[in-house]
Amino acid sequence: MVIGSRWARRLAVAAVIPVVLASCGGGGGGGGGGPAISAEAYAAGFCGLLGDWLGSIQDRSSGLSGSFTAAASPADGQEILGTYVDGLIADTEELITGTEELGVPDVDGGGTIAETLIAAFEDAKAVLEDARAEVDGLPTDDPAAFAEASGALGVSIEASLGAIGASLSLSDVSSPELDAAFAEDPACTGIGV
Repeated sequence: MVIGSRWARRLAVAAVIPVVLASCGGGGGGGGGGPAISAEAYAAGFCGLLGDWLGSIQDRSSGLSGSFTAAASPADGQEILGTYVDGLIADTEELITGTEELGVPDVDGGGTIAETLIAAFEDAKAVLEDARAEVDGLPTDDPAAFAEASGALGVSIEASLGAIGASLSLSDVSSPELDAAFAEDPACTGIGV
């Protein structure tokens, strides 16, 4: 099933868009939960969490391509996609929890920065949860219809996640200290943040 590898690549790339665009975004004022930590500690902790999340996405995407090749029917493909999206949702929930537990960067507007990042991941999780419901409705009685519908679902997810990322990239506030910490941290530069 050729559609499987295209779908996996599209979703894997789309899932990264909001994160990369949000990495240097921030907020002005406002509060957030958790203890205040240095900009350097926040950048290192956040990029460590983000690196783990991206690694999980990459591992799942690699496994999805192979699974789709072996899928014997659209029903098998539907089950594989469901398991894949369930995994992405769980990975994203872990990223949200880890980011919440990380605390707040001790910079001007640090609470809003932390809240903005968490909100972006929560929005991404909601997109994935909606996609999971759509996977259950994919047609399984016709391989061509399944391929077309699953491809359209991948495009829809990409557009939704891209819109989340675009809204963050248009943010008119930032933190020079946190931007510098992201730029200097090896974990951040290692994942392209």
